[in-house]
Amino acid sequence: PMPMRPFILLIALSGLPHLACATDEDSSAPACAPDATAFAQEVWPTYLAPADPAKSCVARGGCHDASNMPASRLRFQVAAPIDHQANYQALLAFVDCDEPIDSAALTKPLAGTNPHVGGDIFASSQDPAVISFIAWLTP
Repeated sequence: PMPMRPFILLIALSGLPHLACATDEDSSAPACAPDATAFAQEVWPTYLAPADPAKSCVARGGCHDASNMPASRLRFQVAAPIDHQANYQALLAFVDCDEPIDSAALTKPLAGTNPHVGGDIFASSQDPAVISFIAWLTP
């Protein structure tokens, strides 16, 4: 059987738009690439920057607003116009492609799963924003 790493690299080089591979030289590259358009249209406005400031990662004083002093390694550009591509790339560093439900981008704000300096943002995995985020990670 073909070793897994060359096989994944072969698929990535074949031009499939939904796959991206990390290499040993660039460990910061994500091992997967959830849909960037869905990120901008669904994940950003419902999960990361909803109108409710209590549930927003980037609302005024939000720890993940890149214009604030470094409160977190996860930093989003929120000045108009929103740079969704930069924000998408920033979020991918906190996504576990092998175990999407273990992604820090999910477990940190979800109550009772992973300590979050910003507190629990979502009370349960049944929150509509959480369901939408999980669907984005696991199409």
